[in-house]
Amino acid sequence: MVALQVPVVGWAPLRSLEQVGPLGVFVVMQAYALHEYVRAKDKSGVVLARLQLALVVTGAFAALSASVLADRGWFAPVSARVRALFLQNAMRTGNPLVDSVSEHKPTRASAYWENLDIICYVAPPGLLLLFAPSRRGSEISDSALFLALFALATMFFSLQMVRLVIFLGPSASALGGVALGRVFDFGIVA
Repeated sequence: MVALQVPVVGWAPLRSLEQVGPLGVFVVMQAYALHEYVRAKDKSGVVLARLQLALVVTGAFAALSASVLADRGWFAPVSARVRALFLQNAMRTGNPLVDSVSEHKPTRASAYWENLDIICYVAPPGLLLLFAPSRRGSEISDSALFLALFALATMFFSLQMVRLVIFLGPSASALGGVALGRVFDFGIVA
């Protein structure tokens, strides 16, 4: 809220769809955490029922408010950079110099080897091994699901632009660690 008081910033964070989306996800996660906390503490269920009603009413009001604001043009359109991630030819400006910037081109297969080296071959088995049963149990953990979604999201964005290959580094390293850890587990147990 303090940032909204800066004249240059103003209401821009609440008008930009690139920032309102993550803000909405954050609010939903906080509401879920509050719900789980109250559910664990409330034995009678009375407070939980009231909280659920309050969350539903608040969510309905927020959805209605967002639709009215969107209808009145409150939200700015998605920027060209974001459109370029999801739509082909969205970055065409008509200026050949700007359009020829190599960082905005789709990623070549060799760029992965140049940036990730041997992890290119170790990470894909790590992704599969996240869902394979292990000696710790066959249930898929929250961390395995998060890592799989993180890896798939970073792979999608790294395919869109060359400069986004760097986003794949952390998830590829973690998947490589999963693959090598499973190999070492197998070697120790066997």
